[in-house]
Parts: sequence; structure tokens; C-alpha cells
Amino acid sequence: VISRQSPNGSTKGNIIMSQLTRADSPVLTSIPASYTRLIAQELGMHARDLPDLLSETQLTVEQLLDEATRLSTEQQIQVIENALRLSQDEGFGLRLGKRLTPPAHGPMGYLASSSPNLLAAVQAIQAFLPTRVSFVQLSLKQSDDELVISCSFDVEMRPEVSRFMAEICAMVFFSCAEFIIGRPAVEVQTHFAHPDPGPRAGYAEHIPGSVTFCNDDIVV
Repeated sequence: VISRQSPNGSTKGNIIMSQLTRADSPVLTSIPASYTRLIAQELGMHARDLPDLLSETQLTVEQLLDEATRLSTEQQIQVIENALRLSQDEGFGLRLGKRLTPPAHGPMGYLASSSPNLLAAVQAIQAFLPTRVSFVQLSLKQSDDELVISCSFDVEMRPEVSRFMAEICAMVFFSCAEFIIGRPAVEVQTHFAHPDPGPRAGYAEHIPGSVTFCNDDIVV
């Protein structure tokens, strides 16, 4: 991710997200079940439908509805695979991402939304993201007029899941940026690694600024 915030609150730049693989990633159960419940809501599911979403996760509906439940990386990725299969919708990732406003992220979202500027908000997300979604990592590199935020996924995943996660990460950034600066961050350019999914995916509706595809890295 590369973005710049000037003293007047404007932003400029790109967000870079690249997929990396680490074979030694530990098995953690840090991901709140609330994200899976949001997926279920976006799919329009009722309680009787939830077993389809939880297929091959070893999770029960009761566990999903328990606020204390945490998912492992493998379980969350399986949920995403199930959701993409059930939705059959090119725009599912971006539509779900629109739901991921700062309040959806618990204490991390509160800290980010109460930050004095966009840089501080991104730094808050960087610091606390491992406590929410352990397989997504952020690194920041700042120059005089730009902030480069690299987002990496430290597990292997199918291309459709990687695209989904890239869309989610982009939407979380833009939601946070809009909350902080009070308007869409239209100055930010978004560059994804995956091919253009076409107009049905809704990029023009959901992502401000210009968007390109088939890049070496996923860049917003």
C-alpha cells in the first residue's frame, strides 16, 4: 500500500499487496468468528444454511455463533472457499469488503478510527492485525511524500481466495481512509495482480481512483 497524507488531510499513492508463502507459519486460532458471520450475512444465509458455509472446517453452528470462538487460518480459508463456491458472484469480495468498516474490527478498528491521521491509523492496523487475521502481514515504508504499505499473505491459497483477500484488504484500507479524511480517497491508485474480472465485479463502484490488473504485485 502506498499512500500519502498531507497536512490538509488529502491522500495520494498506492497500496501494494503481494502473496508470500512461509512453510513454517504456526497454526493459530486468532481470527474472530464475527468475520465468518459477516460472510454468512452477505450470502443471505439463515441458521439452517450455515453448515454449508462451515463444510470441512470442523466447526459447528453453535461455535460460529459464540463470540469467544476463534478460527485458525486453515478454517478461515476453507470458509472463504465455501463462500465463493456458494455465492458464484464476481462481486462478492468487494461487497463483503464494504461491510468491513472500522467498527467491524473490534478494538483494532476503534483504535484506527480514533487516530489523528491516516498514517497513525495504518500503523494501528499494522500493530494489531496479527491479533485479528494472523495470516495477513503489513509492512510500512515511508518516504518524504509517500507511505508504502506492503500486504502479504503468509500461507498458500487458491488464486480465487488470493483475489478475494486482496479485495478485502483494499476495501478495509479505503474504508479506514474515508473515515479518517471524511471523503473517498480518490487520489489512490489501485493495482491488482489478478486479471480484470470484468464490470460485474463492481470495481468501478467500490474502489475510488484508478484500477489496473495483471501487475507483479497487488497495489492499491
